[in-house]
Amino acid sequence: MNLFQLKDWVPDWEATPSALDSEGPQEDWYVVPVSRSKYGELLDDSNFRAAAGIFQDEGIEYDILRFHHWTVRWIDVLITPDAKAAERIRAKLEDYPALDDDDFAEAEQCEIVEYWSGLCLAERVNICGESGDSIFAARRDAPPRNAFQAIRALRS
Repeated sequence: MNLFQLKDWVPDWEATPSALDSEGPQEDWYVVPVSRSKYGELLDDSNFRAAAGIFQDEGIEYDILRFHHWTVRWIDVLITPDAKAAERIRAKLEDYPALDDDDFAEAEQCEIVEYWSGLCLAERVNICGESGDSIFAARRDAPPRNAFQAIRALRS
């Protein structure tokens, strides 16, 4: 995975309606290899938040650019003038897919609990029964352990 400067990543500025132009101050900034979109994956969203958090904590200048796209509605990318900071993020992602395990686990937990809360009781009972949990656990606000794992497997 290589780092790209913004001017190389979006080569035809005039064909892309944007507030940016090729003479803009950010053309030499680096595109950080994280992005998020309206219909993106949890891991993408988590890594985007984590990279922005790292930059904030370290006082590194960055910006978020939003590009509109007809399939996913929008895509946000992080850019920074600090090539070393962008490279550190790239290297971390090359070694391990999540920048922040805690953030990713919390996001996954929230998504599964939200999914569970949207199920009717009969669907919850079915999942509990198939996963080996007590069917009486279907009334809980959060899924029991085995049901949680079954939902996780369904969602991935």
